[in-house]
Amino acid sequence: MSHTFQLPRGIQVADLTGIHEAYSVTLAQDGYHVFTLNVSANNIHRVFCRLAAEVNEPAFLLLETGTHRDIELELRKNDTDPFHKDVYYLNGLKWASAKSILDSYTELGATGLPRLVL
Repeated sequence: MSHTFQLPRGIQVADLTGIHEAYSVTLAQDGYHVFTLNVSANNIHRVFCRLAAEVNEPAFLLLETGTHRDIELELRKNDTDPFHKDVYYLNGLKWASAKSILDSYTELGATGLPRLVL
């Protein structure tokens, strides 16, 4: 059974052919494992909550999102320049605090957390 990959509200991609939920694990040089997840918008909250509950406390939250379109238009000098990212960092989080942050944005229709590290 095939399910259509759903993008978060405000994210537009012309062709989602071949895009599906998946993950990969790589070993960083410093010995840490890096998990990269591709999650459909309708599953972001559930997947985040499940994974975050496994993290030892206190933890840190690193949120990386694409720069807002209006700012990106000012920053990019030509179409071949890479897109910019905004990075947010919170340290010393307990699971309840991280969940509270996510829950407060859930109503936005799957906020889209392109890169989330706990």
